[in-house]
Amino acid sequence: MFLESAQDKKLFLQALQKRLDSSDEAPFWKEGIMPAAQIILDTLQRLQAQNRLLTPEGDALENLTFETFLRWFDLVNLRQLAFIIDEANTKSTLLGKPFEAIDLSELAHYLHSYQIDVGNPHADFPTRYYTKHKEFGNIIARLFGRPTPA
Repeated sequence: MFLESAQDKKLFLQALQKRLDSSDEAPFWKEGIMPAAQIILDTLQRLQAQNRLLTPEGDALENLTFETFLRWFDLVNLRQLAFIIDEANTKSTLLGKPFEAIDLSELAHYLHSYQIDVGNPHADFPTRYYTKHKEFGNIIARLFGRPTPA
């Protein structure tokens, strides 16, 4: 299991920051990784708190793994997660089970910074953002000695 509690998340983010600080990654990458990791973990932990964690393919997931966390750095996946949660908030159900609505404003604001309109599932966004965001996950994987996500 990757992160079970808010304390685990805090410790992971501190470890990530420390590894970033001591890495030779360009500031351009360092500046973007922490906000991305924070928003992804916040969103996934809210789902995990309701036992509604899922994979990017939409399958139920019992526990968050490091590998699944990295897969959410794919901007298409993260955008889809926002749409899934928005629909679940409206229907009060996710993965066929009751769902308590979660606030999407932080995730929506974050995605908007990448020109993603969470109100329009058919709108496209610039490819450069997809590539940049995917590299965030790849850098984290390398910093922790893990394989990069597929």
